[in-house]
Amino acid sequence: MACPYVAGVAALYISVHAGRKVHGKGFANTLAKRLISSGTSLPRSDGTATNYGYTASVA
Repeated sequence: MACPYVAGVAALYISVHAGRKVHGKGFANTLAKRLISSGTSLPRSDGTATNYGYTASVA
Protein backbone atom coordinates (compact mmCIF):
# COMPACT_ATOMS: atom_id res chain seq x y z
CA MET A 1 0.00 0.00 0.00
CA ALA A 2 2.98 2.35 0.24
CA CYS A 3 3.51 2.57 -3.52
CA PRO A 4 0.79 5.19 -4.22
CA TYR A 5 2.07 7.34 -1.37
CA VAL A 6 5.67 7.14 -2.54
CA ALA A 7 4.64 7.94 -6.12
CA GLY A 8 2.69 10.96 -4.88
CA VAL A 9 5.58 12.24 -2.79
CA ALA A 10 7.95 11.76 -5.74
CA ALA A 11 5.58 13.67 -8.04
CA LEU A 12 5.33 16.54 -5.55
CA TYR A 13 9.11 16.62 -5.15
CA ILE A 14 9.60 16.73 -8.92
CA SER A 15 7.00 19.48 -9.34
CA VAL A 16 8.69 21.64 -6.70
CA HIS A 17 12.27 21.05 -7.84
CA ALA A 18 11.69 21.39 -11.63
CA GLY A 19 12.71 17.84 -12.49
CA ARG A 20 14.55 17.21 -15.74
CA LYS A 21 14.59 20.87 -16.78
CA VAL A 22 17.06 21.75 -14.05
CA HIS A 23 18.67 18.44 -13.09
CA GLY A 24 19.15 16.76 -16.48
CA LYS A 25 18.12 13.43 -17.99
CA GLY A 26 19.35 11.25 -15.11
CA PHE A 27 17.15 12.97 -12.52
CA ALA A 28 14.45 10.28 -12.48
CA ASN A 29 16.98 7.49 -11.97
CA THR A 30 18.76 9.44 -9.25
CA LEU A 31 15.48 10.14 -7.45
CA ALA A 32 14.44 6.48 -7.69
CA LYS A 33 17.77 5.33 -6.25
CA ARG A 34 17.48 7.83 -3.40
CA LEU A 35 13.97 6.62 -2.56
CA ILE A 36 14.99 2.96 -2.63
CA SER A 37 18.11 3.51 -0.54
CA SER A 38 16.15 5.45 2.10
CA GLY A 39 14.03 2.40 3.01
CA THR A 40 14.37 0.79 6.41
CA SER A 41 13.85 -2.88 7.26
CA LEU A 42 10.96 -3.53 9.61
CA PRO A 43 10.73 -6.46 12.01
CA ARG A 44 8.35 -9.12 10.71
CA SER A 45 5.77 -10.29 13.22
CA ASP A 46 3.52 -13.34 13.02
CA GLY A 47 1.75 -12.43 16.25
CA THR A 48 3.81 -14.69 18.50
CA ALA A 49 6.64 -13.88 20.87
CA THR A 50 9.07 -15.99 18.80
CA ASN A 51 11.65 -13.99 16.84
CA TYR A 52 13.04 -15.88 13.83
CA GLY A 53 15.29 -13.01 12.73
CA TYR A 54 13.35 -12.28 9.53
CA THR A 55 12.59 -8.74 8.40
CA ALA A 56 9.87 -7.36 6.15
CA SER A 57 10.92 -6.51 2.61
CA VAL A 58 12.16 -2.95 2.09
CA ALA A 59 11.21 -2.73 -1.59
